[in-house]
Amino acid sequence: MYKARKIGVGILEYAVMLFTIAVSVFPIIWVVMSAFKTNAQILSNPFELPTQINFDAFVYIFEKYNFVRYFGNSLLICIVSTAISLVIFAMGGYVIAKYNFPGKNVMFALFTITLLVPAQSKAQPIFSLVTDLNLYDNIWGVALVYLSMGLAMSMFILKATFMAIPKSLDEAASLEGAGFFTTFWKINFPLQKAALQPLEF
Repeated sequence: MYKARKIGVGILEYAVMLFTIAVSVFPIIWVVMSAFKTNAQILSNPFELPTQINFDAFVYIFEKYNFVRYFGNSLLICIVSTAISLVIFAMGGYVIAKYNFPGKNVMFALFTITLLVPAQSKAQPIFSLVTDLNLYDNIWGVALVYLSMGLAMSMFILKATFMAIPKSLDEAASLEGAGFFTTFWKINFPLQKAALQPLEF
């Protein structure tokens, strides 16, 4: 009975995982297939396989727009945002998790409360701020928005994961003469790989 139940639970788990994978992958496959179709083929039967490979959409993109520049801008924004967020958010989460200072709980509560604010409500204030900083229509304005939008969730996740690391490791490093940055970079930061992966957008 127990073995049959275990097999049933395993089948159910795999079924849920396969369904989740299918739902996640299908839009990507559909977009790739549609890229090689004409507009007439997409409108007539959007889910049908392409009857013939058509590169008109790709030619149009490179002729009509400066696609290489757009891609370069997006790549630069992603690299800069990811690098800065990994360093700043990880250090902030480490300090909040491992150190006590006045206002720590209030600061973390404010970070957490911002998760309850819908993105639509923050759009107008963020746009006004970016405009006032003269960063409108600027790639660094976009990078700033990416950084700020991920701050609260990143601090929430990183604080919990840093707290899960035994404080005895920090104490042992301190006894060996390691300072703040050495303890952070060589002990705590490498142990955060699982938590940092979702932040690498």
